Amino acid sequence: MVVNTPPQLGNLDEQLFGRAERGRIEVGQPRNNLILSGTYERRNLTLVARTQRFGEVTSIAARATGTARQVPDQTYSAKFITDVSASYKLMQRTTITIGSDNVFDVYPDENKDRGDLATNYSGQGTFGVFRYSGLSPFGFNGRFLYARVGYSL
Repeated sequence: MVVNTPPQLGNLDEQLFGRAERGRIEVGQPRNNLILSGTYERRNLTLVARTQRFGEVTSIAARATGTARQVPDQTYSAKFITDVSASYKLMQRTTITIGSDNVFDVYPDENKDRGDLATNYSGQGTFGVFRYSGLSPFGFNGRFLYARVGYSL
């Protein structure tokens, strides 16, 4: 059940729990999420591979009153993200690791409606500033490479 905005706040041209907020809860999170992971260890070497599938999500736009253009809803497709790492135990307490998160450099679908500064229309991408939706469950920064040295006490 959705409770309507109280009349005292009716002049704000906003809803406290409107269409967009309801959409974030109902379709703004993946309905399914699959994780597959494997670890291989041999002597001082450890290899890890992990892939995760994030299901599709939908961005539900608020419907503003009194505007000529409405931001369309957009569904973003499911994606697989793969992480890999290799660790080598140098000494009894020291381990060095190299790896990559999102090794295949996967990005979410781009916003279809990026807006238009000339007409003061923000679209899904706030005037084209953001190429990808912040709704993406895995971010939009692409591949990440790292190296780490660990020492245990």
